[in-house]
Amino acid sequence: SWLNRTAEISFLVYTSRTVNSSSYEGDFFGFLSLIAPLAFEELHLARLFTETYQNRGHHISILEKYGFIREGVLRRSVVINGRRLDSMIHGLLRDEWTS
Repeated sequence: SWLNRTAEISFLVYTSRTVNSSSYEGDFFGFLSLIAPLAFEELHLARLFTETYQNRGHHISILEKYGFIREGVLRRSVVINGRRLDSMIHGLLRDEWTS
């Protein structure tokens, strides 16, 4: 949203890539390290946000290590493999981000 200076980001990977958690963490941190400076310094956005499902605990922990704050939970909002799961909304504000 250019008007609000916000953007949603996604990081999708094949499940098989998450088996090696250090490689996955490095890839995800690399993605965040590329997208955040672009969003905040080049595009002058005020906020990034993302939605992640509860079954992606490692993904959630990486977001939070990077500085994203859990802002809310959409309870049982998705069905994955026949199970109703929560999704988490995380956000990162420009003034919270450290390069």
